[in-house]
Amino acid sequence: MQTLQHTKEITLPFLDTQNHGYLKISKYDLQGMGISAKEFSKYSYYERETGCFYLEEDCDMPKFIKLAKNKGCKVLTDLRHIEYCDWETAINNYELMYLDEINFEKELIQ
Repeated sequence: MQTLQHTKEITLPFLDTQNHGYLKISKYDLQGMGISAKEFSKYSYYERETGCFYLEEDCDMPKFIKLAKNKGCKVLTDLRHIEYCDWETAINNYELMYLDEINFEKELIQ
């Protein structure tokens, strides 16, 4: 079996909220890799203002890393700690939306 060589690397912020973790990636990086946001579960978030996805650490982050690897891209992470209350405030103020709450076509997301 032949191993796919990584042709590129991407470093993405990994946000640790003290309760959970999320990998942050822009919709443009996903599109550039040919990965659809529809691949991910309702437990990840989207931030409309920045066009960024926050892929939850247990299911969606490993799935993304595997998809990226299959595309020849190695994913590196940059650990960042954020206050849980700041994360909850963003959710409660509708700055972050669960993926099952967004209209992909309206948001021009593949």
